[in-house]
Amino acid sequence: MAPAYQPRVARHFVGPKALGPKAKKAIIKKKETNKKKLVESKRVRRGGHG
Repeated sequence: MAPAYQPRVARHFVGPKALGPKAKKAIIKKKETNKKKLVESKRVRRGGHG
């Protein structure tokens, strides 16, 4: 299916253990940044004409 060198795709069906500790950290970091982005986008939407 999806090649192993694309964690973006593989993440859904391959656990962090299989990808290694570095990938695990990267995934956690990405999740955190996504949360921040969500909060920021919400803040932007709220402000201005809402």
